[in-house]
Amino acid sequence: MSLMLLMSPLLAGWILGDAGIFWIFIVDATTALLAILALLRLDPPKRKRAPVTDSNWQELKSGLTAVVHNHTLAVFMAFVALAYILITPSSQLSTLYVKRTFGSGVWALTFNELAWTVGASLGGLYIVMNKQLKAPLNTMVIGFFGSGIAFFAMGLVEPFWIYLFFMFVSGIFYPIMQAAQTIYLQETVSPELMGRTFSLWQILSTGIYPIAMLGYGPLADVIPIGPIFVVTGLALAVAATIFTGNTDAAQQTLIRVRNHTGWL
Repeated sequence: MSLMLLMSPLLAGWILGDAGIFWIFIVDATTALLAILALLRLDPPKRKRAPVTDSNWQELKSGLTAVVHNHTLAVFMAFVALAYILITPSSQLSTLYVKRTFGSGVWALTFNELAWTVGASLGGLYIVMNKQLKAPLNTMVIGFFGSGIAFFAMGLVEPFWIYLFFMFVSGIFYPIMQAAQTIYLQETVSPELMGRTFSLWQILSTGIYPIAMLGYGPLADVIPIGPIFVVTGLALAVAATIFTGNTDAAQQTLIRVRNHTGWL
């Protein structure tokens, strides 16, 4: 996915320059159709599901209830919510920060996006080369801690190339911590509640961005963005360190689940 984020703008620019906007739409529609056809060929195995209710809200509520009654999972979800609230400024305000601090040149904004995408591609490559994460929670904590340090450094007044380096570093950590979270949930949540738990996780990890921006957006108009990066980056690193104290019990739970199910 990270590689596609890197290649798509390059291909789109080439097609737009040589063929025009009409062929951009043709390629877009064609690739979307191919993706739909590919999905139709999938035949996922049937899994046991929890009792289905008539209300989507009741479905989500049952997943939330299952999480709340599992202390380890509840702490995990609370940490994820807090972590992504702290990640929001660096992920959503970086372009504005570059424009205000280093100038609005097209090359600066382009390298800002390119640095993160290249880093995320390398992080994804690491996941591919290490097919099994023996300690997904520890890997996740390392990812969040490293991201926090990178965000802290991005907020300091420094040469642009140093900012780009830490943007690149934060990109490396992102797919690693995302993969670690996914693996942890897959190995600890019962199959019948998997969909509902993942829905809640998606709400906390991505849907929380616009809610958090309701606070960070106006704040960025009052104070410089750099200090926001510094404070939230340090807070993220501290939160990851505190969460480390809870990973031992969670890791023992994961080991028991693996032993019970036969998963490696």
